[in-house]
Amino acid sequence: MMKALNFFTFLAVLFLTACGGGDSTPPSGGGQTGGSNDKPPFLIEADYLDAYGAIAVNLPEGMLQLAHYSHTLVHQQVPFGDFQICSNGGGRTLSLNQALPITSGTVFTDTLEDCFVDTLDSILNGEVKLTINQQTSTALGHSYSLELDLSKVVFRDYPELTVLDTVSITLTTEQLLSTIQVQPKHNQVRFRSSDGDVFSLSQFQLTSELDLATALYRVEYQGRIALNHFSRDLAVKVTEPIQGFLGEYPHQGQIELSDSRNNTLQLSANQVVDSELVKVRLNQGPTDLYYWTAFTDGAYWNWPGLYNPGYAQRFRHDNFEFLGLVGSPNFDDFPSMGTLSFLFSRPVSSIESYELNRFFNNWEWGQPSVAAEITIEGALVHIRPSMALTPGKKYTVQSFEATSALGIERYVYLYQQLTVSTAIQAVIRKDQVSVTPGSELALSAANSMVATGLTANYHWQEITDFGITFTQSDTKETSIHIPTESTTGIIRIRLTVEDELGRRHSTDAELLLKDISTNVLYYNSDQGDWIGAGQTRFLTNETGQLTTSSWDKNKLTVHYSGTEHNHSVWWYLDLAAPEGNDLTPGLYQNATRAAFKPANGNGLDFSGSGRGCNTLTGSFEIFEIQFTEFTNEWNEQEFEVSTLAVDFTQYCEGGEPALRGKVRINSSHPM
Repeated sequence: MMKALNFFTFLAVLFLTACGGGDSTPPSGGGQTGGSNDKPPFLIEADYLDAYGAIAVNLPEGMLQLAHYSHTLVHQQVPFGDFQICSNGGGRTLSLNQALPITSGTVFTDTLEDCFVDTLDSILNGEVKLTINQQTSTALGHSYSLELDLSKVVFRDYPELTVLDTVSITLTTEQLLSTIQVQPKHNQVRFRSSDGDVFSLSQFQLTSELDLATALYRVEYQGRIALNHFSRDLAVKVTEPIQGFLGEYPHQGQIELSDSRNNTLQLSANQVVDSELVKVRLNQGPTDLYYWTAFTDGAYWNWPGLYNPGYAQRFRHDNFEFLGLVGSPNFDDFPSMGTLSFLFSRPVSSIESYELNRFFNNWEWGQPSVAAEITIEGALVHIRPSMALTPGKKYTVQSFEATSALGIERYVYLYQQLTVSTAIQAVIRKDQVSVTPGSELALSAANSMVATGLTANYHWQEITDFGITFTQSDTKETSIHIPTESTTGIIRIRLTVEDELGRRHSTDAELLLKDISTNVLYYNSDQGDWIGAGQTRFLTNETGQLTTSSWDKNKLTVHYSGTEHNHSVWWYLDLAAPEGNDLTPGLYQNATRAAFKPANGNGLDFSGSGRGCNTLTGSFEIFEIQFTEFTNEWNEQEFEVSTLAVDFTQYCEGGEPALRGKVRINSSHPM
């Protein structure tokens, strides 16, 4: 929490000055800290500029580090409940006084056993309590008002430190701006070292901001610093905000430390040249250069839970780095419609990747990959699945290339595997897969899964543009009305289910809006089905060629040919009745592969795009069928299936996954 080297130097200053090395005449003016008037004033010594530089920079930074530590607890970036092993071998147990979610009145108790805490850059031993006084959420963001009590914990640096007074912290997130504010709860916060020295910050306020649109951090603070050895205190203030890009040394900013004799120590940031150095000047004396790392632990250019590389880069205008993921997503329990937010060190102009159409990729057969939707907000890139990921399934997140506003390119290598959460699952139940203009259809979310004991909210929406209306858009049961003037096409409905813990899952359902002139071959394939590959398709005479043929009314073939994603696709459905029988309306059970069926058996075969079954079982039901006889180009009698309504189910190679399909040719029979 304190830079060790400078603190030792600082103690030397205290020793020399308190023993008579300094001027003991009480000056007029300046802050009074209490105690007898025979104490010397606290004056800035020209021989110890590094120590006083550390006082001006590192002591306020210690307050910022306390806020960073609190941030990691509130945003659940530290596991709680179980005993944790710290990076240095120490131990830690974080507990809550009440169950999640976090609300006003929640108290975190962090029990530390010589545990290194990286946000504090120290080893701690004892107990910390963090209380949430107020928690508010709006459409724009959220805010936490906190109290941090460290009076029962020891910072195991040398000398050891104890923070005696409670610190008030406010954490606010609004759209692209995150803000941290720190101040003592009761005017001052005292620090006691193990040798009995007490120093304090009073009238102190610190504000730290991170603008995610630009990746710029900005820090301002002011206050007074007092020590029990001295009769007067020092004033510290930021006269020009300390500013830089996240992960880089500040390239703007100025800090002043002054004493009761009007001595002023000025610390100023550099631009490109010597940006890793800070200019230090006492009064009108010469300017010395010191490394920023001699004065600070680096909390100014980091952000808790976001970016902490352990070192900073020099400032350059053409820097462009991938800084990390915002929000610490849980890849082992990833929301089905979760967003990955990538932060860069400069604003992004574009994202390129040939893998964006399968960004959420799965290598398991029958599990389709999901394309990415990209949103760019300055230096922040949001990537989310274009449709809900399947709960319980594993996906591999692909890599991509980002280009900055200045044309600098940066490739982001990911290949991160994630497992989709099963805590909540939205399921749409519907009785039909097609609708007609002017019709209505009931929809239900009753089969959706929500953890026992938790309430859920439901939200229905159309994500196409046909202008359908819902009887109610926020209930478990609803119905939709299709405008009478609607044209044919695919309607997509989205159901989002969210539980009281904020977990959500969305799923989409497609409906074919058709009239009697729309001919369609539809299939819905279970995961693991070899033929349909777990997908759902509406193949119509508007997207390709859909034809039917029959030689003798005993069997027929439905053929579809078209293109998808610039690739040719073709599908065949063969149906056959027992020999000597025509295909007529009715249920045909115990069907086997049509080409090899027994003479008295039913035949079925749905195949295409290079995939077929060696053996299969299934059934089909014909609702409508009409044949029209004609003479083909070879002067042979043939039949065209002029009307057909049939549903079928097929199991390939004796497997459990099913493929279910429907065909409608010049038919108004419901689907």
